[in-house]
Amino acid sequence: MFAASAFKEAPYAFFNLAVFLGFMGLYIPFYYITSYGVRVWHEWTFAGPLFDLGYYRYLLLIGLILSVLGIMMTSIASKYWEIMLAQAVCLGLGALFVGFLTLYVPFYYISSYGITKIGMSSQLGFYLVPILNAGSVFGRLAPNYFADKIGPLNILIPFTSFCMILAFAWMGIFNTPGIIVFAVLYGMTSGTYRHIAAQQMRGTALQGAKIEPYHQHVPIVEGKEPVEDFEGNYVFADIKESHTSRAMTSRYYKDMMDAAVSDVVIIGAGSAGLTCAYTLAKRRPDLRITILEASVAPGGGAWLGGQLQSAMVIRKPAHNLLEEIGVPFDDEGAYVVVKHAALFTSTIMSKLLALPNVKLFNATCVEDLIVKKDSTGMQRINGVVTNYTLVSMAHGLQSCMDPQTITAPVICSFAGHDGPFGAFTVKRLESAGLVKLGDMHPMDMNKSESLIVNNTREIFPGAIVGGMELSELDGHPRMGASFGGMLGSGQKAALEAIKVFDRLEVEDGEVICERT
Repeated sequence: MFAASAFKEAPYAFFNLAVFLGFMGLYIPFYYITSYGVRVWHEWTFAGPLFDLGYYRYLLLIGLILSVLGIMMTSIASKYWEIMLAQAVCLGLGALFVGFLTLYVPFYYISSYGITKIGMSSQLGFYLVPILNAGSVFGRLAPNYFADKIGPLNILIPFTSFCMILAFAWMGIFNTPGIIVFAVLYGMTSGTYRHIAAQQMRGTALQGAKIEPYHQHVPIVEGKEPVEDFEGNYVFADIKESHTSRAMTSRYYKDMMDAAVSDVVIIGAGSAGLTCAYTLAKRRPDLRITILEASVAPGGGAWLGGQLQSAMVIRKPAHNLLEEIGVPFDDEGAYVVVKHAALFTSTIMSKLLALPNVKLFNATCVEDLIVKKDSTGMQRINGVVTNYTLVSMAHGLQSCMDPQTITAPVICSFAGHDGPFGAFTVKRLESAGLVKLGDMHPMDMNKSESLIVNNTREIFPGAIVGGMELSELDGHPRMGASFGGMLGSGQKAALEAIKVFDRLEVEDGEVICERT
């Protein structure tokens, strides 16, 4: 027997091997049995003998009533024992009466049907089951690969539907070519069902973070019922302290797992970074976008206007974004004024974070870049190295805490002007001898904003830079307390990111080469 610690320390390949061996032990006897027509009796089962005695209508009626009732009762369960009663007792009893008729009847009946109904020779008729099993090779391999990409249920539902359609189509088959084609097609579709369970077992060590959020959808109230009464009788539902911890950590680490391979990483969630993320996510909902913000509060300088004064000035035509997201403003001719900068920040964040393809990690800074050569030998960005901001700020006060990485073929950096975490990407590329800084020049608002928007670009393969960080690279004038350049630069960066990503050949987040 293995000790528990042995499983914790075992390499990931060990679990894959265990699943494979268990799969072989389970399914090889099954295919041997079905290929040769051996009948297997289960002494603990009473549904099988009752079915053979002709009581299949009663079995189906009882089984379907119990199964549907169990599902319906689960939807209104609010306590743990109610869930157990609905799922374990009601649904479990229903499963005893209902077999997988659509799935397994062809395996046991197709040979008899071919011989007695179609008039096939016994030699060819008995080969229908091996033909069916041979057709299932497709169902055992290809769908499992795609299930890992889009989810097992998204594969299982259409293929089981095909099984149902073929089962009805079987009634119209009365010749040898038709029954052979049916055997092949049914094997292809039914093979998916029998093997998708093994695909779901892969990587079970990582499933806890994925499963926990779904558990939270069922409220379990052990004590007082919630009451919304503002006359002195307001009562919250009883929970345990561990519920809040699990609710937060499970979602956070699931987000980290999902973001470990991203399509675009955005560094800095100031006005330019948020605008870039919003524009990119709306235009390309297929892209996985991860935003990293070193501060606890995303928004950068956009939470306040100039010199801690709350109004936000935006020069035209950047005000078009305000109209798109629904932020009210006062029109002053050449520029508009939002009554409080936080109104813009909170509005765009609420719309951005509601999008399913966006992840935001605040209090998380970028400590380094990942630079690799692609298959053509070109050096290019391949992701970022991250750490908690508080850890990065206190490296000299504590022992080393190793960082994490996010693999991505494209980054958009809006780390601001020079500072503790400012202009990070361009400074890191300069230290590696890959770019040369021009240093930001004194303020000239009329020149600066147009220069920033027009020159937002890919400065190094895979690295797009905008906002004030670009001024540090190109030596543009300082911009001042007008945010039009930030919004325009963010929009321009999103368009550039789409162009860069679409010309890349990417596999699991890593760039293979540029498409010709």
